[in-house]
Amino acid sequence: MRLRNPFLAAVLLILPAALAAQAPAPPLPAPTVVLPEPSDDAAPLKIINSQNAAAFKELIAVEMQPLFREGQLEIEAANRLQIPLQYGETWNKASSGPKSNVLNGSLLRSGVKVGDEFLFGNLKSLESEDDPKLLAQKVLWNIYSVWASGRAFNSKFDFHWFKETAKPFRSLRGEFARVYPALLGEPKHAAQLFRELIRFTTPAFLNDLSWLTFRFLGPDEDVLWVFSPAVKKLRQLTATNRSDSILRSAVSPEDFLVWSGKPETVQAQVESSVVALAPFPRSNVPAMRAGNCLNVDRAAAVGNRSAVRWNFESSRFPQGAGWVPSTSIFVPRAMWRIEFSSQDPFSVYGRQVMYVDQELMLPLYKFVYDRSGRLWKTVIGSYGLAGTDDVDARLPYPAYSIIVDNIKHETFIMDFSYVSICSTVTTELNLSNFDPKRFSDTAKISSPPAAPTSSPQLPTEEIDER
Repeated sequence: MRLRNPFLAAVLLILPAALAAQAPAPPLPAPTVVLPEPSDDAAPLKIINSQNAAAFKELIAVEMQPLFREGQLEIEAANRLQIPLQYGETWNKASSGPKSNVLNGSLLRSGVKVGDEFLFGNLKSLESEDDPKLLAQKVLWNIYSVWASGRAFNSKFDFHWFKETAKPFRSLRGEFARVYPALLGEPKHAAQLFRELIRFTTPAFLNDLSWLTFRFLGPDEDVLWVFSPAVKKLRQLTATNRSDSILRSAVSPEDFLVWSGKPETVQAQVESSVVALAPFPRSNVPAMRAGNCLNVDRAAAVGNRSAVRWNFESSRFPQGAGWVPSTSIFVPRAMWRIEFSSQDPFSVYGRQVMYVDQELMLPLYKFVYDRSGRLWKTVIGSYGLAGTDDVDARLPYPAYSIIVDNIKHETFIMDFSYVSICSTVTTELNLSNFDPKRFSDTAKISSPPAAPTSSPQLPTEEIDER
């Protein structure tokens, strides 16, 4: 039949394509490789290394494959985790159904709370979003929704430094904490998404070397301060300095929790959906409730033998590098592959590629390219879920992050040995501990009376023991 109305003919031609664009994405194909079932004991599962990585290529993120070919990365893999990863029925119900389509930090300032659910809904809620740029922004905001569920977060971490050696040639210790003022009953701070403190504690000459960040909603830039215990001074820097390396390492404040960027300042889009292997703790560490806090002590859970979590102590993987995790298993997870770039022309970061778990909405891998286009950093993150048997809710916490400097051939581990997640303010987690004035008080207490001296002062961040 011939249509005489050319407008109607055009509509009939376009309509099927439009309907196809709005239809939910088809399910991802199941991997063809076979992985074993997880086991209760520490018996080896499927070992993937340089010799057989090609057979598992379809399950390895393309940017991760060079680490296998070079013989650095050797892992154990299974087809699933024994314990399902769930935030709880309350979170799941709140995150289902249609959500707001407004991507604006000002919306959050007006009273929409981040931290009670996925702000833009779970995977099923996002299936109808066919704009890859909007989808990417929604996923980035969902990441912050997950971390904000903890309200107040404090942790202790070991910072191991490898440079072409089987064992770390330097180990430091520090603390990483974050609070969400508006969620802790501080409405006058509704413009702030969070306050964040990175602080080193050992060795002694680094004690209290700190990075303090105020993250604001909307177009307002981050405010960053750095406190130097060497010169007893606090410097205010710019939001750009969040991407600067700390202690001459390849790690920056933006790399904590794999990705700690500001959604409003990046141009992002979802490039694809993939199924790839991702690391998780082999066994869940039980959390202990103390008042309104959940505490996870990973070091105590293994008899204070936290070092055996890494290959440089356990020698579990004879072919792998010392920084390979030895108490993790890699399992297939559905992820979004997101590419984004900073709108800050002064940032040292160029293009970034990030893989985000579609169920947990947590970043598992991040690949940072420098301004010349070279692959600079590979960031690998692993997480656990904290909860008790009497409560349905489970709260995420970082188990570790691995940062590989592909240019300088150095690797860094941030191993979180202790985590405390609180729903209310505590002695250690209150806004006064995230106030720049605290460093002024520290300088007054620790500084001796003014007197002429000829001893040189150490630079703020350029400390190197080599």
